[in-house]
Amino acid sequence: MGVGGLGAAARLRIFGEATESDDMNRLIPTSLNTTVFIVVSLLLAACSDEPPATLLKINFADAKLPAAVAALSGFSSPEPWGRWSDANVAPTAKIQFKKPLPKDFALTVTGQAMPNNEVAVVKIGSFQDQIELQKLGDSSTIDVNLDQPADTIEIIPSEPVSPKKLGLNDDSRKLGVGLETLQIKQ
Repeated sequence: MGVGGLGAAARLRIFGEATESDDMNRLIPTSLNTTVFIVVSLLLAACSDEPPATLLKINFADAKLPAAVAALSGFSSPEPWGRWSDANVAPTAKIQFKKPLPKDFALTVTGQAMPNNEVAVVKIGSFQDQIELQKLGDSSTIDVNLDQPADTIEIIPSEPVSPKKLGLNDDSRKLGVGLETLQIKQ
């Protein structure tokens, strides 16, 4: 493999229908060949299908949170799979960080939702969007672009409801969304 993981045949297709490395040298002078190859390699790397780098991942089943997290509010205690937002504790679920969040990032939330809570609002400073979750393991990703520094992600469930009210069990917590993980990627 060559630079950027491209084999010779893949590199040559960029320049036309040449099929041998000697043909590429005839197509472009050597000094220009090197410059063009470097530029094309950088462009291909920028357009690659590689996943973005994960800057932070919170596993809500863990009692101990990552050091970057200053505080959680509006959540119940951790369960083996994650944590529920609990409107008996606070009307919204908030994750506050010790430092401001990046200006641009992808936010991926994995979890589940109680009935009528499948769509939840996410607020980060003046930025607002929605996530959609239904059953355990569902993921929703939003692209975040902040116009001012912010250090808190707020998740606002639609209609928190207790499992007891739904006749599911004796749990009287007013649950909205259940978070397994939250990832910040760039």
